[in-house]
Amino acid sequence: MFEEERHEQIVQLLKGGRMVSVGEIAKQLFVSEATVRRDLEKMEKEGFLRRTHGGVVLVEEEEPAAPVPVDRYLLE
Repeated sequence: MFEEERHEQIVQLLKGGRMVSVGEIAKQLFVSEATVRRDLEKMEKEGFLRRTHGGVVLVEEEEPAAPVPVDRYLLE
């Protein structure tokens, strides 16, 4: 299995909104825990997920801030 495929499958496992352990990911993907740790380290550097003690969680994209209305007369 290629690295990109593993990363996509890791994201799919995390989309359930829960924390997943390294061991659980390794079992699901049929790879070693060392391979999972390397993948998670790379994915964390890219901003896809956040590693925690004992597992990993998907980084939620923040909602864009609503534009602040500007009173054009105030600026003049």
